[in-house]
Amino acid sequence: MATDFSKVDKLVHQAMVAGLGKLGNDVKKRATILEPYDNNRTEPGPHLRATNKVEVSSSGETVTVSVNKPYAKRRHYENNLHPSTKYYLTNSLKSITDVSKYFDRSF
Repeated sequence: MATDFSKVDKLVHQAMVAGLGKLGNDVKKRATILEPYDNNRTEPGPHLRATNKVEVSSSGETVTVSVNKPYAKRRHYENNLHPSTKYYLTNSLKSITDVSKYFDRSF
């Protein structure tokens, strides 16, 4: 008699998607803290911190944290005004040392 693992596979997939979502949201929160912020900016529209978003792929294998501003990529790699905020996305990911807390160990 063959064993049907489809239910187990579905539970594992749901746990992975949920865990990656939690991990992505935590990276987003940390990136928001580390991002450059200019109180005196004159540019209209939402600030860099307000444009973060987290997406988990439909397969549940990857999570993407992105910032939807034209200058976000440049601010990540070069920032002469606030050099301590360079690599804010990378540093927010590096600050997470234990990923096991994001994934359910119930099965």
